[in-house]
Amino acid sequence: MCFNALPHELFLEVIKHYMSDPAETVTAQKRLAHTLVLAQIDHLFRERVLSPSCQDLWSTIHLQWPAEIVELYLLRSGGGPLSVFLKTMEAGTKKRKLKQKRWADFLRTNMCVIKHLDLCISNKQCSPELAETLYLPAPILQSLALALGAKVELLGPYLFLGNAPNLTSVYISSPLPFDLEDLLNIRVLRLRLLPQHLPRVAKMLTNLTNIEELSLIGYVEDCSSRPPEIPAERISLPSCKALYFKNLDSESLHHFLSIIDFPSLEDLAIHEKASLGDDTWIISRLMWGEFPCIPTHLITPAAVRFELNPDQIYITADGVPSYTYSIGLRPAFGWFEYDRNDRYLATFETLLTILPNQLFAEPRELIINNNLYSGPPQHDSPLQMIDHSILWQYVFASYKSIEKLCVSGSIVAVAGVIYCSQTHLPLLSELHVEIEDGNLVSDSDWKTLSALCQSRASQVFILGRGR
Repeated sequence: MCFNALPHELFLEVIKHYMSDPAETVTAQKRLAHTLVLAQIDHLFRERVLSPSCQDLWSTIHLQWPAEIVELYLLRSGGGPLSVFLKTMEAGTKKRKLKQKRWADFLRTNMCVIKHLDLCISNKQCSPELAETLYLPAPILQSLALALGAKVELLGPYLFLGNAPNLTSVYISSPLPFDLEDLLNIRVLRLRLLPQHLPRVAKMLTNLTNIEELSLIGYVEDCSSRPPEIPAERISLPSCKALYFKNLDSESLHHFLSIIDFPSLEDLAIHEKASLGDDTWIISRLMWGEFPCIPTHLITPAAVRFELNPDQIYITADGVPSYTYSIGLRPAFGWFEYDRNDRYLATFETLLTILPNQLFAEPRELIINNNLYSGPPQHDSPLQMIDHSILWQYVFASYKSIEKLCVSGSIVAVAGVIYCSQTHLPLLSELHVEIEDGNLVSDSDWKTLSALCQSRASQVFILGRGR
């Protein structure tokens, strides 16, 4: 059958499949080439792709395209809802003011029919006219992504002056403060912000009770001033299922979490930077204080995973709610040549036992991926200064419910601890060991592993040779 003779419904499915390849639409230029060719095959094909049933094909517009192309797509979209993108860095600096005026004119004229808006505005590319368009009413806008350069200035914190009643998804990356408390239908809120704006966010959240996903990421280039104290007023997020935090001050984050109620939580992720106290020691209120966000229902993971790298520790647990915690250790590099008074050891013991000791988790499976010695030695790493045999003795004493243990990377300390004491992991019945080249090199290590296999587990699986 000739392609042009296909039933129209099947023709639309073919076009939909053609446009679904992300590799062909990943950039503005690729999408332009991928769509324009559809109207150049032959006159019958052109008639079909320009018909009202294909208007969605032309409703995605990148403002950095040439002006005549933007107008062509706008015409072909037939006045329907638009998805509008702008990355000013892709537009170059030639005729910059003329381009900024064209972008502002387009947004001013068409904001009333924009359904999705994605703006990435670099420094020196935001004219006052372009900034003003972010304060126009947006009656059908459903999603907003706004990434601003550090020097971009806007007119105030109230985007669309609170007049975007259908806005449900917001991503903002900017050092500027924003207040979205009048946009009551927001369900997904992702902010990359300066930590000193956390009090404003806390106040804003008291109104945004429909939020289902909240993500707060601090700028790596954090300011040196201490973030202001967050008010103690409690925040209730009854619909929130996912919380994600990264690069925020430990004390402020601890307090922020302690005032939030989230009875429907399903996924909690905290990625913390280690901060140093006056004595240059690791300080983490998330570790040393009472865990600030114990969920209404006890966490019940079936499996817990540890990943140890020289500069980072990851802890993940499945179940509902799922739990992810990581701490970056780079700020502690270079301060000490050895673990004085076992303080690093105590820190990591506490960290790795938060789940059973504070959240009362009783997982059946423990996965340990120890990457500490898989690359070049990093002697400044606190993790490489401690006695890992003592560490794992303490950890295993807290995880009494483990039935299955999976170990990869450097496994010597783990294997030795389990073999030396039958009281560690008393329910262990299945052991998976993945030995990477160079991690087990001595005959005594092999003897320990062999003895462990014979004495502690009814099922043993060993992958790799490591010699």
